[in-house]
Amino acid sequence: MASINVRISSELEDKLEELQKEISKDLPRGAEVTMSSLVRGALEKLIEEYEEEKNFIVTTKTPLLEASRGELECLKEIKIHERLRVLSGNVEESDFKSRQKIESKIKKDLSTIDFILKRFKEDDLNQ
Repeated sequence: MASINVRISSELEDKLEELQKEISKDLPRGAEVTMSSLVRGALEKLIEEYEEEKNFIVTTKTPLLEASRGELECLKEIKIHERLRVLSGNVEESDFKSRQKIESKIKKDLSTIDFILKRFKEDDLNQ
């Protein structure tokens, strides 16, 4: 394992400390988050995003709470097809671990979409 020294601005350091405190609140006793783990996580995310971009994997950010039911159902269908492509191995990622990460993200997206769609259904029942 390599050791890297990083110079950051005091503003960024303050933000990291704030993030560290926020994350630490939700951790079980005995577990801790360090500056090193935050920086390591940021580097891993940067590399992951670079790899996805290199393989033409596009990530879109959508304000799901503002989407209509039809838009959410359409997005859900897209995510289901995306998941099937990954599960079938019909994806540019040859690395099994990378495919697992992508599939995990897709499952999380589907779970979020289902949660919001459930709220639409509950609203229909209450009317």
